Amino acid sequence: MGTKPGAILAVIIPFAFIFIIFIIAVGECDSDTPNSGNYTQYGTISPDEAVRRLADMSARVDAKDRFVSSGEMVVATGKADLANTLPPVDKINTHFPLTVEPLVTSQDVVIEIFCSTEKSGTKEPDDWFTKIAKEFNDRGVTTSGGKRVQIKLRYIASGTAYMYIASKKYIPDAFSPSNHIWIKMTEASGIVMTPVMERMVGNIAGIVMKDDTYNKLKTNFGEVNLKAVIDAVAQGDIAMGYTDPYASSTGLNFLITVLQTYAGGSEAKMLSPEVMSAFEAFQKNVPYVAFTTIQMRESVQKGGLLDAFVLEYQTFIREPNLQTGYKFIPFGLRHDNPLYGV
Repeated sequence: MGTKPGAILAVIIPFAFIFIIFIIAVGECDSDTPNSGNYTQYGTISPDEAVRRLADMSARVDAKDRFVSSGEMVVATGKADLANTLPPVDKINTHFPLTVEPLVTSQDVVIEIFCSTEKSGTKEPDDWFTKIAKEFNDRGVTTSGGKRVQIKLRYIASGTAYMYIASKKYIPDAFSPSNHIWIKMTEASGIVMTPVMERMVGNIAGIVMKDDTYNKLKTNFGEVNLKAVIDAVAQGDIAMGYTDPYASSTGLNFLITVLQTYAGGSEAKMLSPEVMSAFEAFQKNVPYVAFTTIQMRESVQKGGLLDAFVLEYQTFIREPNLQTGYKFIPFGLRHDNPLYGV
């Protein structure tokens, strides 16, 4: 097109700062399965016949019982084939929709941005970057050559976006995760990342805790910090939820911070057998792992029974249900919403 996406991205921010969603399908039903509504091949049968057929089919299923705790999860330390864990590219719009999709022509410069879900949604409080992108598109900004510049914004969790880019299965023009961890991981995979803005909106991750739980930990540990929290969880004294570190920036930040804490700050010991054993003891007492912080927030809104859970501060202060009866305990690296060209 003759114009570098990185150069165009640098134009976006001055206009953008006039302003300051988790539904992902995990599979598709085949059209010939009973769930699809195609029942004609089965005809009409009596309840007794239905029970008999179901018992017959069940008898042919080779199943074994394997009981695990509700929070048990394996933390993989090997190198996974990222491309094989992702939905196919031709299904990307179904799984990770464009929340900004302008009408464009072949003469336009179109920049697609992979954007974390807490800012690329379609309704408040998760739509601030969506509003910025729409405002930019409405302004009709052009390049020096007279071509109109338009932004496409894709709603996708930071970790999932990283996997698409690092595996080279789908590479956008730009990437805006919640924090810099994903940028560093993407660079480590061999992808050249060009900084456009290191900090669009400042934010931090933290543990949201009920006041009663906070007071209990202060009595037992003297100080309520991350070490006190993870020790209390490992001992089964409190119920805590956190987010999937393979998708969520807050979840990855929390995982790294917990491993650093168990390792006494030594990077070399973070994956040692002693640290992994301690983390597994902690993990077995975690009753709930959400996919993203949005899912975690929605769970709390529905009256969850967790004593503590991870969340970003900007989400915490904008959630009315959390304004009384809760404390916010910061941890880990900052979430400054960087924007990088890919």
